[in-house]
Amino acid sequence: MLSILTQIIFLFISSFVSIYIVFDFMTRMFGKVQKTKTKYVVTFVGTWLLFFASNILSIPFLNIGLLFAIPIFVGVYLFNAGNKKDFFLILLLIIFFPLSEIISQLAQMVVFSE
Repeated sequence: MLSILTQIIFLFISSFVSIYIVFDFMTRMFGKVQKTKTKYVVTFVGTWLLFFASNILSIPFLNIGLLFAIPIFVGVYLFNAGNKKDFFLILLLIIFFPLSEIISQLAQMVVFSE
């Protein structure tokens, strides 16, 4: 039981960090264009919970789809990213996520191998 709870907490925190990275990246690259913080907070929480739910369900196509859809949606909806250069930067961010996961898994294997 504790193991499942620990995994859920880890996914909850991991999903938060992933969405935080998306929002921080967008803010630094494109700047905020919305006047109210409410849109940012609601979108942040909504995308966080959506990403968390997809991680809990562990459906690969859903995870990959959201990996692409969330940064693009956030960039276009909140940060007015729309030209080719903006989409290229978002694509680099999207590529960053699986690469960092691979590096993290390799590091864990090296550190925790017997």
